[in-house]
Amino acid sequence: VMGKYGESSKWAGPLLGSVAETVIRQADKPVLLVSREYQTINRILIAYDSGRSANYMLHFAADLAMSLKVPITVLVVSDDLEKALSVLEEAQCYLEAYKVEVDLLLKDGEPAEEILLAAEDNKINLIAMGAYGYNIREIILGSITEHVMREAPCPILLYRY
Repeated sequence: VMGKYGESSKWAGPLLGSVAETVIRQADKPVLLVSREYQTINRILIAYDSGRSANYMLHFAADLAMSLKVPITVLVVSDDLEKALSVLEEAQCYLEAYKVEVDLLLKDGEPAEEILLAAEDNKINLIAMGAYGYNIREIILGSITEHVMREAPCPILLYRY
């Protein structure tokens, strides 16, 4: 668990603290990034793409949701409807073993923006997602992880596998 910003937070503006970003890029464990204000976790959003980090986070967040007795919203963002439905079905099948309420969301658009909108629209208190994919989109356009970390209105649970 660590804060988004350190000692220089009042001058940070939109930039995430370099220590936080470095830890997330190198950690072999989930990292929870929090803001200064405490928030009770009442609903968890899992941004899911069926990648290795996302699969690990699905398991970790489902355990957390079951322990806290809070519902989960699984979000898949894709412009390929057939693939997206398959990914949502995969998550739903996995989560059936857990005694937790699950809502499924499918969105088409910019992933980081859709994650942030889903968090706001669904009164999410924790965003859980795999961190730092290694695809050409992120190299050219920037990281979805970085965008969500900087803009999220709630704590973010990240895992880079």
